[in-house]
Order: sequence, then structure tokens, then C-alpha cells
Amino acid sequence: MMSTEDKIERMLEYRDLASQMRRQVASLTQQYPDQWAAMVPGGELFVAGTMDELLTVLDEKGLRHGNVAIEFLDSDPTSLIL
Repeated sequence: MMSTEDKIERMLEYRDLASQMRRQVASLTQQYPDQWAAMVPGGELFVAGTMDELLTVLDEKGLRHGNVAIEFLDSDPTSLIL
């Protein structure tokens, strides 16, 4: 069983990873428009055409159940007006 401290550490690592991914979304979208991207600790990036393909790659690398930030790199995002 994971200790509370370990859980907090994983949450903080994920927050940093997700923040890193958000900072790069614009440039990644230019490079890989309309693709799914996953960033893992250390900044390694995996890109695939579908979510299923991306999850398969992460499974093969043994990374799916770790801290992974996943984004769809939408070249034509819908604007939300509230």
C-alpha cells in the first residue's frame, strides 16, 4: 500500500508534468496536429493518431499506469464562450 507521502509526491509530480505539457501544447500542435500525445516523467513524448494507439504504446513501454499527461493536439479547437 502506498503511503500518504508517496501519494502526495506522485500528485505533485503529475501536476508538474501536466504543467510542462500545457506549456508545450501550442508548439506540439504545430508539429503533430490532430494527434494524441503523452508526456511521461523526464519529458519523453509519445505521439499517435488515436488514443488506442497511444495507450498501446504506453502499455508496451510499461508506462500506462504511471504519471502520464495526455493531450489531444487539436489544430482547430472549439472556443468556449461562457
